[in-house]
Amino acid sequence: MKTSFMALCASVAIGFGSAALAQSANGLSGVSISPDGQSLLVTGESRVLYTLDPTTLEVRDRRWLPETASWMDHLPDGSAYLVRSDDRTIFAADAGSHEKLWEVENISGFSYAAASGKLLIYRNRSEETQFHIVDTATGAEGPMIALPELRAEAIALSDDGRFALGLTRSERTEDEPTEDAPDDLDDFAEEEFKQMHDGRMSAVIQIDVEAGTATGTPTYFTMSSADMVRMVAGVAVILDGRESALILPNGTVQMLDVGRPGGRTSHLSDDGLTMFLGDRRGLILRPLGGGEDTEIEVDAGDIPGDSEYPVAIDQGPDGTIYVGTDAYRIWAVAPDGSDLRAEPVM
Repeated sequence: MKTSFMALCASVAIGFGSAALAQSANGLSGVSISPDGQSLLVTGESRVLYTLDPTTLEVRDRRWLPETASWMDHLPDGSAYLVRSDDRTIFAADAGSHEKLWEVENISGFSYAAASGKLLIYRNRSEETQFHIVDTATGAEGPMIALPELRAEAIALSDDGRFALGLTRSERTEDEPTEDAPDDLDDFAEEEFKQMHDGRMSAVIQIDVEAGTATGTPTYFTMSSADMVRMVAGVAVILDGRESALILPNGTVQMLDVGRPGGRTSHLSDDGLTMFLGDRRGLILRPLGGGEDTEIEVDAGDIPGDSEYPVAIDQGPDGTIYVGTDAYRIWAVAPDGSDLRAEPVM
């Protein structure tokens, strides 16, 4: 007899055990501006860590990294930075000496709350997902929080590190019917209909870190990956083209219309109000709550081919948007989108 996906989710609620989103590197896949805005770090598949002047975009320093980075960010005090590598590790390094301070291994995903420096990692095992809060000063892992029988796909940690929301991997189920979408639907309505009638479901993950509990609640919404998953005012925001959504604190999901079928890299502004959507040789600034877009195009110069895609995005304390691209260039975009400068990084 086939186990009902809804019944499985309803049975999941457990305390402490007895004891995010991985993207492949491509071009400049790690970009992080220091909290004081004085130093810009970029890296990628070349395994070179560049230190840039945030104003001129000139390279101040370059050094070899032992691993290929797919993401990076600074700690709130700027004393160190974190790097997610392609070999399923996150490590911290001193911002001055670049000496590795600690490392956690064999992770399936993570969520980093940059405002507070809180880090949540998870490991998908055959019978459960195991979550841990990591002390970013020492790399020590806190007590395990287990989610039995379900595997996490994405997670967002609150700034204070007290709770998290996310999604599990999808599964085929008889609990959701399969049906073709009507021909008269617009793109967003068609995607929403497909989500509700594709015979696949996932579960909303709700984690109470202090209580040490994790629960799974069934949802029609499924995703294959995500450019960005971040908590904003208690709501988890998932950005990934048509598979974008909001996860509410009560465990329900609302799909989010970002106005395009897909894209290359998405980011949310530090204040949580604006989506930065990577586009071919450009960037779209779109208010999260709706409104007019600001579209920015970049001069490709002598770069061959017809595309240059954003790969990694970060925002400085003055609002400047820094974008690393697959053409090994760094863009500096004015907060209002009125100006864009592009420089090669080598």
